[in-house]
Amino acid sequence: MPMTSFRQQVRATGHVGAVSTVKQRRRGRPTGRDASETRTALIVAAEKHFDENGYANVRLDQIAKTAGISGPAIYNHFKSKDELFLAAVKSRILRYNKVISDAVAIEGSWKDRLNNLLKEVENLQGPASGFQMISSAVVERLREDPEGFRELRDLREKSASVFRNIIREAIQAGDIAKDTDCMIAGDLLMAITVSGVNTVAFYHPEPEKMPIIMNALKRLLGTAP
Repeated sequence: MPMTSFRQQVRATGHVGAVSTVKQRRRGRPTGRDASETRTALIVAAEKHFDENGYANVRLDQIAKTAGISGPAIYNHFKSKDELFLAAVKSRILRYNKVISDAVAIEGSWKDRLNNLLKEVENLQGPASGFQMISSAVVERLREDPEGFRELRDLREKSASVFRNIIREAIQAGDIAKDTDCMIAGDLLMAITVSGVNTVAFYHPEPEKMPIIMNALKRLLGTAP
């Protein structure tokens, strides 16, 4: 069949439009991936970029490229950088909350529960873990837009409640003074366990140092065997 005739038939049957649609898909969402999978890929890519470069230095087109889609296509899933940042941090805190909630759901004393929590979160700590909570950027966004990021504050409260309950148990056991403020002490315990450990791990990034860091923390908290 002559090439001109073939082209005419393509135009007549509308196959050119079909080819154009396929090309558009390739520029946007990868073939075979649904919207949910693309959204998840964007969140995972966002976590990586925000961890490595901070909030201010990340561009949406960089995240899109890592997720395997075109830059403009990202707006089919997230309206802004803030919205994607919120989704990434929310995803991370939800995973963290599940880990610590499951860790304290064991029989035993408050020391047993805290030690089990520390054991479970050990793999989530340190600069190589990719689980640094992007803490400074979160605080900054909460300060600038408290209403827009209220959901993060609520999730943070759920995290804090786990540590506050441990403090309450320690008070009931007579291991901590009765006039200790549970809310403040619980928040301090969470800060030490998360931000404190990550800070120390930053200066001691070798993987073999993490067990040493966690053991030192248990001794400071008085829960070491």
